Amino acid sequence: MAEKMGFQGLLYYGTAGSTAATLIEDARDVTISIDVDKASTTKRGNGTTVPIKTEAAVAIGWQMEFSVVNNPTNATVNALRTAAVAGTQIAFRTKDYTSGKGYDGDCTIAYKENQPIGGEQTLDFTVTPTCETRAPSLNA
Repeated sequence: MAEKMGFQGLLYYGTAGSTAATLIEDARDVTISIDVDKASTTKRGNGTTVPIKTEAAVAIGWQMEFSVVNNPTNATVNALRTAAVAGTQIAFRTKDYTSGKGYDGDCTIAYKENQPIGGEQTLDFTVTPTCETRAPSLNA
């Protein structure tokens, strides 16, 4: 099968400054977003026709969101919450499948805690890159 299924994606965390190696097995619904900031390169031309708007990429933004069930005995959940509350960097590594490509870099992390009356508590994490200890890579 050439098509990849969501469960085949891999998500790791670890100590900032090195490639993350601890698999987050409890992650649900990982969403990775890549946005490109652009600047206008439109030129006026000779004044006889309306210029065609053109742009050039000036920055690439990356962000990841995922959720886990709130389990206070889970070491991964505790490590992620601790990093978020302390504002410390944490390494993340993603792969779209076992030998695939993804993000490798250090990040800051934030979370929202969900306590629905009719379900389990979950933590929704938002991860964004930092370059204080090493440069991030999108195609690692």
